[in-house]
Amino acid sequence: MPSRTTIRIAAILILVSCESVHSRPNAVIDTRVHKAEFTLTPPEKLFSPVFSDRLKKSEFETEAQYRGRLAQMRPAGTYFIIIPSSFVRYVYRAELQRLVVMVPQTSTWITVSYSSEDLGKTPMQNAFGATVETTLIKSNSLELDVQNPPKSFPKGVVWQAPSDLGTFFSDVGLGLLVSIAPAAAERVVKNKSYGLVVGFTVGDLSRASREKGGVAPTFDSPIGIGGYTLKLPVNVIYLAVLDRNTHDVVASCNIRP
Repeated sequence: MPSRTTIRIAAILILVSCESVHSRPNAVIDTRVHKAEFTLTPPEKLFSPVFSDRLKKSEFETEAQYRGRLAQMRPAGTYFIIIPSSFVRYVYRAELQRLVVMVPQTSTWITVSYSSEDLGKTPMQNAFGATVETTLIKSNSLELDVQNPPKSFPKGVVWQAPSDLGTFFSDVGLGLLVSIAPAAAERVVKNKSYGLVVGFTVGDLSRASREKGGVAPTFDSPIGIGGYTLKLPVNVIYLAVLDRNTHDVVASCNIRP
């Protein structure tokens, strides 16, 4: 008969780790503390040259011409981007002294940059003559659209945790586990000192998109948000937890198809 402690630990592992596909191998996670062997790329530096060109096929191009043009535009090599701390989730289990540093995904998208600009106030009037001061905000979001199917990732890099939105939701995304004592983990979570680095290659640019969207203002909520979301197709091949204070890698994993 298993003890209560054994049952509790097993339940925690089931809740924290998303491992429903038994055919996937376990991830080989390097827990050596070492200096980063990669160079971080600012997201804007990667996105700007790609989206400055025409990504859609012209009616005057053959398919071969279109594919050849995209091939010339496609950035080569591996890129490494650190996820903004505001988009990183920390999930700690004191019984196991394990901290999961993860980036939740919305569908297949991972936010790597978000900015907004207050354009000031402008009066808004309805059909009955009522007027309210409306705040207008211009936003810009850069997203990695992960092309690797989740089932292709090894166990130990895909996680789920209860969402801040409520008990009926869960945050699912990529991340790594770090063994760390409670006091140190508390400092890390409070200061957001552990960042998650995603390494990837750029995928098929025909899947890239520049979407316009936002939220229209109302009299009850007189704030209008409008802008663009740029989605870059990528294949994730590397994850690392980076100590922002020391610039040391405290956990890493190579992910190969």
